[in-house]
Amino acid sequence: MLFFDADGKRVETKKEAEKVVPFVSEYRVFNVLDIEGFTAEMFREEKPEAIPARIEECEAILSGNPHEVTKGEPAYSPLFDKLFMPDLAEFESPEKYYHTYFHELSHWTGHSSRLNREIRNSFGSEKYSREELVAEMSASFLAAHCGIVVEDLVENTAAYLQSWINALHGDARLLMTAASAAEKAANFLLKTEAKEVEITEEMRQAA
Repeated sequence: MLFFDADGKRVETKKEAEKVVPFVSEYRVFNVLDIEGFTAEMFREEKPEAIPARIEECEAILSGNPHEVTKGEPAYSPLFDKLFMPDLAEFESPEKYYHTYFHELSHWTGHSSRLNREIRNSFGSEKYSREELVAEMSASFLAAHCGIVVEDLVENTAAYLQSWINALHGDARLLMTAASAAEKAANFLLKTEAKEVEITEEMRQAA
């Protein structure tokens, strides 16, 4: 707009003006995609990635058992007494992260300086199969203790357990031995004595 006073002289502000004359301005506009070096992505607002929530009860178990952990595929090294775990964000859910962590931490309890189980076994052997049962059942006990109940996680755990049970040919004696060791491992991580803590029926069913 242009502003003029009573004598027809142009002034700078509307406050001084007696007459206001609108006019059309021309602006040259370009499509950003036609400008070399620019992309549409440069103008999109970046949304921060959602940070998965940590579960307080699970974190208490992890922090209550000082252990060495390095980023990597889930595993426990008896030789170096070290855990390997990916970041929480790499899992589908915090529940699956903690269940996996509990599995590896349960292996950790078998070290000679702790519960002294036979954990340096050949893959596929009877002792290896039994130790896998111990770790997975212990992880299930701990998950139930922390209130973790996820349908597909329970189904996956059941299938995993069944695979190792099959490896033991369904030997009831070996299964009972593994279940007892799993209970001791869970109690160790919860900082309790086995005689003082009872694994509830609900926790047993979770395994």
